[in-house]
Amino acid sequence: MDGQLDRWRHVDPSAGDVVVHRVAGRNQLATFGWAASMERAINAGAIEPWTRRGVGMEDVTGNMLRFKEATRHVWNTYLLQSRSPMSPEIQESFSRIERELLRALVLMPAGMTDLADVYRREPLPINLRARQGLTDVPVQFGSVDPNRNIRWEQPCAIPAADISDYRFVEFFDWNPYGHVDLGYVKAWTSDGRLALLEQLHCDFMVALQN
Repeated sequence: MDGQLDRWRHVDPSAGDVVVHRVAGRNQLATFGWAASMERAINAGAIEPWTRRGVGMEDVTGNMLRFKEATRHVWNTYLLQSRSPMSPEIQESFSRIERELLRALVLMPAGMTDLADVYRREPLPINLRARQGLTDVPVQFGSVDPNRNIRWEQPCAIPAADISDYRFVEFFDWNPYGHVDLGYVKAWTSDGRLALLEQLHCDFMVALQN
């Protein structure tokens, strides 16, 4: 994967409590939370955003939507109906189910099986692409406050071509403990910002494997 698509390029290893290290051909952040950590690491000059290489891209939108629908079905039909859907035990079970669905339906066919374990915690090497015919896309940008909550701005129109550098983080719902639709995509931009887009506006692409 490193020969095709780099996630982050290490610039300065002395970044205080922001530690960037390479594991199994990908970068991970050993800090209190990936979103705040990446923001702080970029600001500190510890890492630079990924650079896209001139490689072919494969459309994995169908598999991504299968994953989304399988996740929705499991939560809405079974776990939401349990006695304590908000309990840590149910939430942890659901997280494991999500990761395995992502692994089987999306990452295994793309040759990236090991990345399932960082779902929701780090951006995956899955790029977004605006749906055909769109000239711009409504995007909400977010920032992490001192309490580690994400504060979302009002939507603004972004040129459709610009979102091809956004990396997928997770399917998102404003009420994750209720009946979910997962109608949004949370992503990480190439200049280190969190972004939220409606799923109906984007497709999903991965770099072709050698």
